Amino acid sequence: MNFANPRPDMLPGPGGDLELTYSLYFKLEDQHTVRITGTQLNFFCDPGLPCTVKLEAAKLIGFRTIFMGDIRDPILTSQLSIFQIRVRKFVTFQLN
Repeated sequence: MNFANPRPDMLPGPGGDLELTYSLYFKLEDQHTVRITGTQLNFFCDPGLPCTVKLEAAKLIGFRTIFMGDIRDPILTSQLSIFQIRVRKFVTFQLN
């Protein structure tokens, strides 16, 4: 199956096509937000029926990191349970 959009300037959606031909993108001062202007929604609803528009948004809530390593220090390995407790407390503190 080919899922490629044959018209990247036209995004089909419920109730119409989103036309991006004349869209302009501006990065705002906070360096994280983008303002988009010039986009047009071309409705193709049946007469007498309600049109719908699908709005989507996303918000970054954090990152997940995994560390895999090996400990060979005999002093640390003898105190590994204490070390694990301290690591858990530190991670819990970082997440709150």
